Amino acid sequence: MKGKVKILDKNKKSDKLKWNFTMGLLHGIFFTGGMGFSDPNTVLPVFVSSLTNSKILIGLF
Repeated sequence: MKGKVKILDKNKKSDKLKWNFTMGLLHGIFFTGGMGFSDPNTVLPVFVSSLTNSKILIGLF
């Protein structure tokens, strides 16, 4: 076996813990924001309002 063998200690925190936490948090923020923009409750009323001026039809969506 060549090289060194690294023994993992369960009590030692990962060197990349801060990076992984930050990236996971950003991923969640962008995912939630993207889902908000593509949600049918957001998109359909705007689409219907471009087709008609009827407030009743827009309100149905």
